[in-house]
Amino acid sequence: MESTPGSSTPAAEGHQGARPIEAIRKRDGRLVPFDLAKISAAIGKAMEAAGEADEGFAVEVAGVVEMALARRHSLEGGGAGSIPHIEEIQDLVENALVELGRGQTAKGYILYRDRRARLRDAVEVHHPAGGRRSTGDPAVRVQESEGSSNWSKGRIVAALMGEANLPRATAEDVASRVEQRVFVSKQKRISTGLIREMVDNELVDMGLTRALRRQAPLGLPRHDFSRILRGEALTPWEHESFAGAMDQAGLSYVRGPRALEVSTTRAISSEIMRRYVLEDVLGDGLAELHLSGDLSIEDMGAAQIPTWIAVPGDLLLSGEATAAAAFDLLDELADCARGASIGVVLEDPASVLQPLLRATRAGSAMGISAWLHAVRAISRGSGRRIDLGGVGLRNRGFLARLVTAMSEERPGLHATRLFLSAEELGTLIGPSGGSDIVEGAIEILLETRRLVPVWTGERRFAAPGCRRSPRERGVLACGGAIVLNLPRVARRAGPWRESRMFEELSGLVRASLEAARAMVAFQRRSRGGETRGFARMRTSFALQPSGLVEALRTLGDGRVDPDQGARLLGFLSEAARRYAKPGDPEIVVSSLFGERASARFAWVDAERLRAEHAGRDQGQLFHESEAFLDSPPETPYSVGFDLAGPPGYWPGEAEARLVATLPSGALYPLPTLLANSPLELERHGVSAGEDPRPNLGAWRRFSHCREMAWGKEADAGLFTLIPGGAEESPSAAPEDQPSPTDSSASVPAGTPDPEPSPGKS
Repeated sequence: MESTPGSSTPAAEGHQGARPIEAIRKRDGRLVPFDLAKISAAIGKAMEAAGEADEGFAVEVAGVVEMALARRHSLEGGGAGSIPHIEEIQDLVENALVELGRGQTAKGYILYRDRRARLRDAVEVHHPAGGRRSTGDPAVRVQESEGSSNWSKGRIVAALMGEANLPRATAEDVASRVEQRVFVSKQKRISTGLIREMVDNELVDMGLTRALRRQAPLGLPRHDFSRILRGEALTPWEHESFAGAMDQAGLSYVRGPRALEVSTTRAISSEIMRRYVLEDVLGDGLAELHLSGDLSIEDMGAAQIPTWIAVPGDLLLSGEATAAAAFDLLDELADCARGASIGVVLEDPASVLQPLLRATRAGSAMGISAWLHAVRAISRGSGRRIDLGGVGLRNRGFLARLVTAMSEERPGLHATRLFLSAEELGTLIGPSGGSDIVEGAIEILLETRRLVPVWTGERRFAAPGCRRSPRERGVLACGGAIVLNLPRVARRAGPWRESRMFEELSGLVRASLEAARAMVAFQRRSRGGETRGFARMRTSFALQPSGLVEALRTLGDGRVDPDQGARLLGFLSEAARRYAKPGDPEIVVSSLFGERASARFAWVDAERLRAEHAGRDQGQLFHESEAFLDSPPETPYSVGFDLAGPPGYWPGEAEARLVATLPSGALYPLPTLLANSPLELERHGVSAGEDPRPNLGAWRRFSHCREMAWGKEADAGLFTLIPGGAEESPSAAPEDQPSPTDSSASVPAGTPDPEPSPGKS
């Protein structure tokens, strides 16, 4: 549609005899010819700024505006009062854009008007009579991040329409209220932050809470900001007093994701991201479950990226595997680590590190030790873990050199860990044992928690929260972890009420699946360069039980039953599978998360129950709270699958029975004789000289007992304890668990004969 000055569209001319618009009145009172092309050009610029460029649509909107003007002013007789004002035309353009569903373009047009107004203010020498115009008071300056500008109500209107999705009339009402407050205050300079505060107050007064939530800024109070700068914790369970108790229990919170924050900038951004996730990513129900301590969504401070990434080494290797290529791969490994919030696991490391074996000289700059030193430096610099796993059964020589070199490294938070299965261990240590050097290296790595025992079925352990299927070679990601407060659920159920606890847990599992859906959707929206282009990586989620020992002790009225724990873990795994919807991420029951959540759960539960029962007589308390209040937790709840040496079991034996219903996983932390003291050894019927390597012995005992436990059939009626579960088919054994007659379930090479359990009934 073309237009020339003074022209009008046929539609306007034929609209019930409407008089065509011939002139408009400018802001200074001058009359100029009406030019439809200028209107369409201005609309076109606004659409282009909003990323919706459409020249034809701009011309159509201009035609609609012309018809509205012709209809409105033809009824006024064609006198001087019938000449439209430029502000009236611009208001009609904005209304037309909003009514036609082009909110972003309307916002761009408003900003365009505001920029033109500021340009006019910049060249003005004298104010109009009265010193105030309809668009605001030029004497009020707005302090922005980059300079300052004159006051403009239109910018508030545009922000409310674009950010809070308010209709134009409501946005103008809010902006007018704010403008009136600003002018009454007689301030000559005001910050954009204060303007936002005033807008928020008006939204609250008008009951527009949903709009307030959409446009409210995210930030930190100055007090919290100062505490972060001083290196102080923002939460009471992370203060030094509680952290000291955690250290005494061997569960220092510095092993959690917060410990990997290497800069104040990252700590501040993490806190802002955590608040955004609670307010905008999770629904109100999930946010309340997290804040109240029923569950915890881990590492929300970096929720836009996965927690862990598992990548096969050959995917990162470009060209032939050489010693130089192994060091060149470090750049790729560092890029991978930045795509995860906690760390990356390099799978099949032998495929890229085998050439380093030829550098046999001690301290060689091209040997495995030098490579491990470089990885440690990358981990410290990036604040991410870089671990190894999936060595395989055909790399005995490489594995022996690797564990020896790792044992010579200085332990610490950034030291590389190795995820190793019992089958891989069997290639190093046969039934008659291995070399003292290799066994000593393994014992050192187990004691310092740099070697993590894993077990695996058809779908093998790849990384925390990740399982790899046979012939699957792509990148895997653990999108996050949901930690469940098991002690609280057990106290609600009460002793010997296992079915009641399963009913409570079913609701938390459903909530965990909902949280996983929300987090994965958020990560897909946020995915960018931080994931190194791994756009097609398969994402799963971890489900971490916190306080397993405390929960079993409550259910067993003081006694920890590993078989009851096995039913509980099997229930969590099966419920997550049954409640999942098509397209949901896989849920993997894990033991490698939850250090900080366990601290928070214990502190919140203790404070809540103290407040609930303050001033009451102990004899009047409910039975599920009495014992808890007699000794409230001064240390975090237990993490992982360590049952803390229940009476009647060898170290590792109780844990083997516990995880019998999980087809794959990691034994973290490794169960050991407490402090390995002679008294503890004697209590378990072992003299101090008989078990010089207790960690290795516990691992071998765990592996053997677990293989025996896997020969049992699963409880077919387990899932019927879930509300609605009886309508499903009976729970079968895990899909990658071998049958009792499957030869693959035989005891692997290198495991000892079963040892008797002292005192076991």
